Amino acid sequence: MAELRSLQLVALDEAQLFPSEYETRDYFRVETEDLSESYGWRLERARSRAVIKRRLFGDRVADLAEFYGPLEALECILAEEEGQTVGLLTWKLERWSGLVWLCDIRVRPERRGSGIGTALVAELEWSAARAGARGIMLETQNLNYPAIRFYESRGFRLVGLNTHLYGLATRPLEVALYLYRPLDRGPVSRR
Repeated sequence: MAELRSLQLVALDEAQLFPSEYETRDYFRVETEDLSESYGWRLERARSRAVIKRRLFGDRVADLAEFYGPLEALECILAEEEGQTVGLLTWKLERWSGLVWLCDIRVRPERRGSGIGTALVAELEWSAARAGARGIMLETQNLNYPAIRFYESRGFRLVGLNTHLYGLATRPLEVALYLYRPLDRGPVSRR
């Protein structure tokens, strides 16, 4: 099993990362309804004729700062095996809301399904509880079906969406989904 360690992301400033990418045929189609007095939306599982492939932003630690703020404000949990990074989770605490934002999680493709992602999220839950957070929030894409199912298996639930965050040029339409997991307020123990 991978060895986990927590540190500030700035400590990895010059590190080269492996890409964050996925591919799938399954996704959630978003249907919205505007009834003038109320609004509604529904996610419906769909299947694409073509494989949906996405490679998410940069492969350098500095690229994460462009999306999530200064490196000094970002924490990370590193998963290593035999001196090689096999997983990385980046997070930050928003004190005003009492939420931890799970900014980025990546596991080497050849190591997916081995429990590394689960271990990273479990470590984040522990760190967030120690920091006094009331829950963990994250954003993912409706096209990233494998990630959505992974987060659901860890207790995250859909709490919102943004149909315009990514623009309207992709087919199928790419929509930002916001998921949340409350943290227990009981005693904090590590696993």
